Amino acid sequence: MINYKGKLNMKKILKRAGVISLLGLMMIGLAACGNQQSADNKDSGYNSFISKGLNAVAENKFDKALTYFDNALTQKPKDSKAKAYRDQTQAYLDTQSELKDGEVQKAVTTVTAVTKVTNGAKSLNTKLSNLKEKLVVGNSLNNNIQM
Repeated sequence: MINYKGKLNMKKILKRAGVISLLGLMMIGLAACGNQQSADNKDSGYNSFISKGLNAVAENKFDKALTYFDNALTQKPKDSKAKAYRDQTQAYLDTQSELKDGEVQKAVTTVTAVTKVTNGAKSLNTKLSNLKEKLVVGNSLNNNIQM
């Protein structure tokens, strides 16, 4: 037989267990919301870097664009789009450097290889194709003059 004090103690125990359970559920819910916010922030940062990188390309600021695409890859390291944009931008910079060094054939090889990149940015494809066309025409003229 449970006496009156035993009933009160049992009610206190059940009440405390209910409060603890409720607090536990609230903590789980808050943790889940925090994880979602973190994922949203990651996507937001990634999208911002991609957008800023493409704007830099439009302004012919390729060093800046490369930095933005690298930052996008820190947000999503395995993202094929960010990798393609980064590879295209790096190839454009490499081609420009090779031209400055007088390595025209190497520049043609570099720009030819990168124009085959899939998932690349249309704006970068256009700039690379235009550069390739100029190089091929210029290289042909040089070969004709040397003959």
